[in-house]
Amino acid sequence: MFKIILLALVAVLLAVNLKAAGTDYSLYIGIAACTIISYYVLQKVGALIEITDSIVSMCSSGGKYVGIVIKIAGLTYVGELGAGLCRDCGHAQIANQIELALRLTILTMSLPVLTGLIGMINDIL
Repeated sequence: MFKIILLALVAVLLAVNLKAAGTDYSLYIGIAACTIISYYVLQKVGALIEITDSIVSMCSSGGKYVGIVIKIAGLTYVGELGAGLCRDCGHAQIANQIELALRLTILTMSLPVLTGLIGMINDIL
């Protein structure tokens, strides 16, 4: 994790200095840094898939709810990325609308999990 943070800080410092000098290389540095960070993150996906498979095998519901939670987590990352990009480009209102739509979508997607949880609690009582 520290390598990623260090890479990001170096890239930002270089990009800011090059942008102040009036060159377009700051954009290329940002793209390169994002590509390298994405590569590091994607290496961790294999471990995440293995852990998810073990969790699904432990669940009596066949992993139906685990799949929903994973979709919600993925949607959160994509939505935050989109909102952050809009905010960085100076479109804060569009970013706010993305975040609102993301929250409502997460709420809608989580309703089956909440319903299942309430059903399990009723079965116990």
